[in-house]
Amino acid sequence: PATGSLCLSRYSSERSRSGMPCLPPLQPYPYSTLSSLRTALGRRLESAVAPDLSEKDCGGFEASGDSLICKKAMLDPSMLETQGIDIVGVSFQLAKRDLWSEHLSNRYGLATSRMNCRLDSNGTILGLGNGVCAGRQAECYDTEHTTRQVCLGPIPMQRWKTPYDYESLRSSLLHMPRLSAHVNLDTVGAEWSTLEDVFRKHAEYFDVMRTLTINFDIEAIWEDELPPVLRMTLFDRIEARIVVLEKLRDYFRVAGTTLEFNREQHRHSSICKQGLWCPEPNVHSMANSLTKFSVTYVNWRIVETSDGRVGQESINIDSVPILEEAGLAPSNPVRRTDDELPPPP
Repeated sequence: PATGSLCLSRYSSERSRSGMPCLPPLQPYPYSTLSSLRTALGRRLESAVAPDLSEKDCGGFEASGDSLICKKAMLDPSMLETQGIDIVGVSFQLAKRDLWSEHLSNRYGLATSRMNCRLDSNGTILGLGNGVCAGRQAECYDTEHTTRQVCLGPIPMQRWKTPYDYESLRSSLLHMPRLSAHVNLDTVGAEWSTLEDVFRKHAEYFDVMRTLTINFDIEAIWEDELPPVLRMTLFDRIEARIVVLEKLRDYFRVAGTTLEFNREQHRHSSICKQGLWCPEPNVHSMANSLTKFSVTYVNWRIVETSDGRVGQESINIDSVPILEEAGLAPSNPVRRTDDELPPPP
């Protein structure tokens, strides 16, 4: 990222943005401590999610909330029926309204499905027809939209600690052909174990995804988290999750992130402004906390690299070292220092 104090943003209001983010350091430094471990993790995280697609690569971008649509990954609605292409949107999220699915339905004419265990109903909306939803403020779908009362988990399972049922990402994409699904994950922590499960056993399901938009929370523990993850220390868990971000680059390129927008929204709390004790985030750069952010990925097969190379055809997941009981090992581990402080209360 661009970190100089004179870097200028090219954007006004978009949340997810392409290109190298402008992340000037916070002035003055607001935290009471400066941990080499936490900032090293922050640098790895920023590098792992750095956008590498240009306007030319994508044929343009289209901002939509926390996602940035690469136009090359989308097909004009008029092409879908004539070419016999069956592309859908699959969304796991916990909000009452799914704006991501609405956008894919109303802008691109795609059938969508939403999994949200906190809704109190299941059902299908047939859609009102092309163009009917344009300009409407209320929830509206031009195309078929299905809602299911399940949440995202690494494995399909019924109620355990919570009153929710779970479905895995791979079971949602079962039998779908290559490059046939746009996927959205906004699940407050459940994304990590889910992605680890795909890496370990079912990496072929990444080939199904045309795009993948994820709202990450690097510290969150979802309500039915698996015991091996709960036994990890905080910083081991954060590091393992950064490895997930790094490994996603084997299958996807990054269209945009919300890092720059988050930096612009940063405001020192009143206690920090007074120079009093302000807790240091568990992972951060000199510009901002890096605990919550959104990333939009595009499958390598859709957008070639500058030298014409397309993403790897296959990855030998079994050759990846396994972090004890958790499934992933850091490819470039950050070593703790003797002066490392415990996490803020």
